[in-house]
Amino acid sequence: MVGNLTDFSTQLGNYYSCDSSTNISLNKDVSLSMKSVKLQVFRNKNETGFYGEENKCSSGSPDNPVDTVIPIVVGCVLGGLVIIVVIGYIIGRRRARAQNNYETLP
Repeated sequence: MVGNLTDFSTQLGNYYSCDSSTNISLNKDVSLSMKSVKLQVFRNKNETGFYGEENKCSSGSPDNPVDTVIPIVVGCVLGGLVIIVVIGYIIGRRRARAQNNYETLP
């Protein structure tokens, strides 16, 4: 097996969990694609469920770069909108002050 199984490492008595897509290359022609994986080794077949601490994978894996791009794009768009609103407010205040014919109090 050529695949790198160290991605699934966890302490004895704990279990590994990953909701994002994981790809393992078994050889040059075969690859294994898994999603929503939970693995626990040395478990009795009579036991049900998973026990121990859950070790989660990182959600922004290189296989799924969209997970990290979307928050960056949304943050940039929101930041740009805030800047536009502040500039519009400043321009509006200056125009209103320039059109005001009232005397200011000392």
